[in-house]
Amino acid sequence: MAFLDAVKASGVTDPDVLAAMAEVFREKHHPPEYAPLAGADIPLPTHPREVTQRPSPSPAVHGLLLQLLELEPRLRVAVVDGDPYALALAERLAAPGEVLGVAALIGAAVQPPFDRLLCLTAAVADAERFKGLLEDGGFAVFPRFGVSGPEVVKLLRGGTEFLEMRFTSLGPIGVGIPRQDAVAAGGLARSLAVNRLMENAWTGTRDSPHDEHFAEVVSDTFEDPEVVKGRLPAEEYRRWEIARKAFACAYIRQSVGDLEAAADAYQASLAVRRTAEAHTFLGWTRSFQGKMEAAIEECHKAIAADPSFGNPYNDIGAYLLELGRVDESIPWFEKAKTSERYCCHFYAYSNLGRAYLLKGMPEKARREFEEALKINPGYEFAREMLRRMGRGADHIA
Repeated sequence: MAFLDAVKASGVTDPDVLAAMAEVFREKHHPPEYAPLAGADIPLPTHPREVTQRPSPSPAVHGLLLQLLELEPRLRVAVVDGDPYALALAERLAAPGEVLGVAALIGAAVQPPFDRLLCLTAAVADAERFKGLLEDGGFAVFPRFGVSGPEVVKLLRGGTEFLEMRFTSLGPIGVGIPRQDAVAAGGLARSLAVNRLMENAWTGTRDSPHDEHFAEVVSDTFEDPEVVKGRLPAEEYRRWEIARKAFACAYIRQSVGDLEAAADAYQASLAVRRTAEAHTFLGWTRSFQGKMEAAIEECHKAIAADPSFGNPYNDIGAYLLELGRVDESIPWFEKAKTSERYCCHFYAYSNLGRAYLLKGMPEKARREFEEALKINPGYEFAREMLRRMGRGADHIA
């Protein structure tokens, strides 16, 4: 599975957990419409067409929490939020023990005590209520987002006493923590933070400036959903909507530097529905990996999918500049300048200005930078290039 590399990179080293994740097919535990996304390390909804309930976390978060849960055969385990994928993994790890999915912490379905208790959703985690569900010697594992940032709490019961240990990106806080847990904690807080951003992308939640930024990028990149909804049949629009959400998760992965995970997620988005946006941004990811020819190929696929989308024209030109093929880049920037659907035409003008500078044509370059500033007076790159040109060629890098 594609996500296993991301799971390992996050700090999951337990061979039993990794074996379980390789054997339990994630797509069987989510609605069929999300099946093409199951191989990517992104959260997935557990109910069809559900946009308000927080989705099931990414595989990396599943793996990290299960590693801390230390499951072994014949234990009695409760999965508090009933996450279907977590249930399947816990059943595999605790077999032939008993694993119960508990939607709430009260009622007939809750039959304490439990040797282990897993909660994957910080919103429903409650340490005080968990205490009454634990067997002596048992413990609960759950995420928490406090004032100091994301952490995982391990709540252990010993007789009538309880010990709470916290795991963060700085390493675990507490006493007597096994070395393997300390290693896993290194990527724990980061994985939780990235997962939360992706969950918020699914639900449309905007808790932070980061959420606002990612939502704005998706909005600027894609067509207005209402316009698309009026143009496409209902089922095709639904696929477009899911592909757009997966794109948002992929862009978050790309933004934090998880390039292979981002590429997997863009490809998963394309498996749901082909979009020029996902091809273009997959190309952008490939360029960060130094794979310029692959990046150009994705941009050509984007143009084939939607010739009106301006980003891939500009990006092809930019990649050709990086390869030193200046003359080849110019026609692509010209096409980007006249593209019907492009939020940032000033990029194409500025890049064309760069190309003319490289060709020793400063007056043509100046006109392009000036046009970029007419479109976006706050674009500092174009302004800086004009300042350098005013100081002479020696100041232009």
